[in-house]
Amino acid sequence: MSGTTGVIVVGAGGGRRMGGVEKAFLPLLDRPLIAYSVEAFERAPEIDVICLVVSAASLDRMRSLVRDSRWRKVGPVVAGGDSRQESVRAGLAALESCEWLLVHDAARPLVAGALIARGVRAARLHGAAIPVVPVRDTIKRVRSQGDAQIVVETVDRTQLWAAQTPQVFASHVLREAFEAAGAHAARFTDDASLVEAMGRRVAAVEGEQDNVKLTYPSDLPLVEEILRRRGAASPT
Repeated sequence: MSGTTGVIVVGAGGGRRMGGVEKAFLPLLDRPLIAYSVEAFERAPEIDVICLVVSAASLDRMRSLVRDSRWRKVGPVVAGGDSRQESVRAGLAALESCEWLLVHDAARPLVAGALIARGVRAARLHGAAIPVVPVRDTIKRVRSQGDAQIVVETVDRTQLWAAQTPQVFASHVLREAFEAAGAHAARFTDDASLVEAMGRRVAAVEGEQDNVKLTYPSDLPLVEEILRRRGAASPT
């Protein structure tokens, strides 16, 4: 796979906030959640190989889904760990020969081909790139005082952006970042922050408001409505 571009789709989360349903297999318009992002990468010409990271208990179920779906680009299906970063490490080991790597949360089923292309182009110029969208809400800094939560500051949001996935990296950059973080990698909330901690530059590209992360049951109607608006039960 030397010189190829691979994507690690992370779907090993237990779905605690989704009522205990493993998020990768959460039904979304009668299809497993993970199928939507996988098929977006299947269609993306920039992507050569896909690695799926799920819980150890779901390996057989995922491999059956891959066979039944006849996905052409899916290669390794591996078990994740207790933290997101442990799961990404498993994907890194499975795609050790790729030159470029994307990391994507299976919980973002609405990823579009144009977003994938923007990220890959920027990463090839800068070594690392992530999609971002501007923060819309007024941001407050809150601290506990006794039994109350008290606003102590209103934060200037003009330079605040919310990070999305897929995040794209030169493979050696991401691997070096994980090696540098060592056992502390789980403290970082996304992969780009590990790269930033090394002092590496991470380019920001335009994200998409539709590229929402499905976190709570209340998010389901919004995601389903976007899919219906697109006119199909799969992403476009």
